[in-house]
Amino acid sequence: MAQSSFSGTTSQPSLESLYYALSGNQRQPDVAIEKAQKLNRYFQAIRPYYADFSNGVTGPLTDIYTVQMPGGQYSNLQQQARSMGITDFEAVKTMYAQVNTLFGDIIKVTPSSKVVGDMALFMLQNHLTPDEVLAHGEQYDFPASVVAFFKGDLGQPVGGFPKALQAKILKGQKPLTVRPGQLAKPADLKAVRAALVQAGMNEPSTEDVLSAILYPDVFNAYARKQRQIGPVTKLDSPSYFQGMRIGETVSVPIKAGKTMIIQLNAIGEADASGMKTLYFTVDGQKQEVQIRDAHQKSA
Repeated sequence: MAQSSFSGTTSQPSLESLYYALSGNQRQPDVAIEKAQKLNRYFQAIRPYYADFSNGVTGPLTDIYTVQMPGGQYSNLQQQARSMGITDFEAVKTMYAQVNTLFGDIIKVTPSSKVVGDMALFMLQNHLTPDEVLAHGEQYDFPASVVAFFKGDLGQPVGGFPKALQAKILKGQKPLTVRPGQLAKPADLKAVRAALVQAGMNEPSTEDVLSAILYPDVFNAYARKQRQIGPVTKLDSPSYFQGMRIGETVSVPIKAGKTMIIQLNAIGEADASGMKTLYFTVDGQKQEVQIRDAHQKSA
């Protein structure tokens, strides 16, 4: 079940609706409905802040029974496809279903669903059909996630791998024959924490340490961005995604007991090099910063 404000389309049915639908029934959910509705009103208020990431789905998707794409992947794969110049998402869904069949109708949940999506986009970009992959697969450099899957890095799918396809993708690499966890080395949390401190992270949290272990590439990119432009996670969502409006004032909690008050006073015109000056008041002190306007062409 999902909060009403997030329910339906690619998500689960509404918790509150189910509660009232089963009123008087012994299977009615045992929840404090007033508190659930209060929480729902909070999410209704903040959801518009993330409208730019909407998947555009406004009603039920019955083709889920043939495509078999998890709801949580729908929006992510849309964004991934657009970043690669693929705008026809119906073609992506069709290819997703074909890849799923090609792989043996695997159980699709993160990260196995991503493997199917990566392969679907790869095949669309290279104008490949499942038959062409089976016939000439050894000629292509498949996505790393696909190779890792067929190597057994995610485990063994129910019924095993399609052997002919596995041979084409691995190109002579030996697949694992045991659960990959049996081969993994124990994680040294203290050593990882020390490495993060040495890399410039001040007091890494447990979440930081675990993220660095589980998703090293993604976390390293995140940490680099934080070092480059500061802890933007402290900003409120509208300021981060849409930017401040002239005259607007926001409060930014820097750390326990310390809050910074920032007001945007004015935005100057772009100069010949495309740079603009932004004028702020920060805790009562006048400050300015120059940024490059991505929409402004340099002279």
